[in-house]
Amino acid sequence: MREFAKQNRVLFVNSPGIRMPRLLGDRFAWRRLFGKLKSLAKFVRLAEENIWVFTPIAIPMISGYGRSVSWINERLLVWQLKLVMATLQFRCTILWVTVVVAKDAALRLKRKLGGYLVYYCVDNVPAFPGVDGSYMLELEDELHRTADIAFYVNHALLKQNLLRNPLTFYTGHGVDYTHFAVAQTVSLPVPVDMESIINASGGQVAGYMGEVNSVDIGLIGFLANENPNISFVFIGEICESVEVLKSFPNVHFLGQKSYRELPAYLQFFAVCCLFYKTQSAFNNYRNPKKLLEYLATGKPVVSVAILELEYFSQYISIAQSYSEFELLLRRAIAEDSPIDRQRRIEFAEKQTWDAVAEGIASKFPPRLLEGGTDGVQAGAGVSKAETRAFPIRQ
Repeated sequence: MREFAKQNRVLFVNSPGIRMPRLLGDRFAWRRLFGKLKSLAKFVRLAEENIWVFTPIAIPMISGYGRSVSWINERLLVWQLKLVMATLQFRCTILWVTVVVAKDAALRLKRKLGGYLVYYCVDNVPAFPGVDGSYMLELEDELHRTADIAFYVNHALLKQNLLRNPLTFYTGHGVDYTHFAVAQTVSLPVPVDMESIINASGGQVAGYMGEVNSVDIGLIGFLANENPNISFVFIGEICESVEVLKSFPNVHFLGQKSYRELPAYLQFFAVCCLFYKTQSAFNNYRNPKKLLEYLATGKPVVSVAILELEYFSQYISIAQSYSEFELLLRRAIAEDSPIDRQRRIEFAEKQTWDAVAEGIASKFPPRLLEGGTDGVQAGAGVSKAETRAFPIRQ
């Protein structure tokens, strides 16, 4: 949306909840709840030039009551969106939907306003833990069939759902290359919380960046136990119990860092890792955005085997077992070559968000781009942008 906002106005609508928080059984739910309440308090704000962010009032999905909640949320969301759009003087012609629980509101807006509907699928939502999978599948099916055009960031999901809608395409993620390329050399100051780690491991740091959630605790524990000379560093918010890993002296959770700070940490990773649980139907259909950010640093990458990563196999190492992960990890630290490093960098350099946005715009039928189109819906739920110049490149 930042790329589209260079020529268009964007209203980014934060996602309504896809599940009811388990406040008694999930000690991280309170943190998510307070974060949502904080966003609600802001309601609508100008986040960046041409980008407004709106957090609607909505009821989280309650298992067994999905249709009733959807009926209420549809009316709540449409009423709020029409109010915000009128206030900001938006004219909506493109609805860009990523979260399937916004389906009813999006279809209603499409009927009322003549909007052009885009479905942008980034995850296997029906397999998300804690949701009503069958109802989510029903929502996704109708949303995809009704969409004027659809994009999937996962090849396997695309193949499974291609028959729903003939105008369905693959689009990969992008990367803020110039931001992460800074980590190709050690040019930034050493973060204070990395100094002792670097000294203790002699620079042998296996790093993970992003939310610590649904990672394979057993795999990380195995690697830490077998490789006491390697430091395992996690940068990101902790959203699951990792207490068992904190007993290892070479495992370090440094917490969430700002986007601006990330290259300062990544520059000291000897190898970047993806530790997802592979027994999860949700994880198996991931296309991790952090992968391209890793590759932009030039660092070697070792990952567990999930479906989409097979398409990156010439740039990363994929392990089928704990022992193979350990072997590939050691090899990445000891044997990485300048030629492999350059191949990773050159690949990542071509995968910018600008290129992704241009590729998406090129798939739109000419009738949408001719004349006076006035809106783009974009974002995590439903959002809008004014777009007479929708293609990034004219």
